[in-house]
Amino acid sequence: MEINWFGQSFFKINLRDGKKIVKVVIDPFIKKDNLKPPRTEADILLSSDPSISPSLVKSVKGKPFLIHKPGEYDVKNTAIKGIYSYKGKKINVIYKFGDGEITLCHMGSFNQKELKEDQLERMGKIDILMIPIGGENLDAKTAANIISQVEPGIIIPMNYKVSGLKAKLDKLDNFLKVMGSEEIKPQEKIKIRLKDIPDENQESKIIVLKP
Repeated sequence: MEINWFGQSFFKINLRDGKKIVKVVIDPFIKKDNLKPPRTEADILLSSDPSISPSLVKSVKGKPFLIHKPGEYDVKNTAIKGIYSYKGKKINVIYKFGDGEITLCHMGSFNQKELKEDQLERMGKIDILMIPIGGENLDAKTAANIISQVEPGIIIPMNYKVSGLKAKLDKLDNFLKVMGSEEIKPQEKIKIRLKDIPDENQESKIIVLKP
């Protein structure tokens, strides 16, 4: 499994299905982000915003299958679960999916103070958690509380201040300080195998990606 982060909540994840690669793109940039979208293509496109504009689909090549609502889906041998949460009066979609061995959870624009019991139950065991930490949705302390509820093996922070972003977000340093993990070297992209996931007797590992 290979994970790339482009900033905000925009990820591209390559899942291996036997000898084939299934390309999953999540939350590509929209105009208000003021960030230049990289060239990318997908087999599956996930949007945490149910009111997605059709123009967003056109920005991702490869005629991807679009999912933008809560529910359970099976696309390209990939089981995907969309779990609702509320962002004010709007719905945000949390996504859980994986490659049959490793489970990922992308929190989208989640901004509840804590996960509800039914949400946690639907999420189940999570190996890799992608969570906003920059204050627009969750600040560092609230994100840390959500992480303690989920207890993932690996944490990938997202939606924080990066170069070129006009939105007023907190820096990554705030989150790393709260988590007591200030000495982390950012990586361009990561390849993760099942053996790389800390088990339940080990502390969660934070991975910082370069956008």
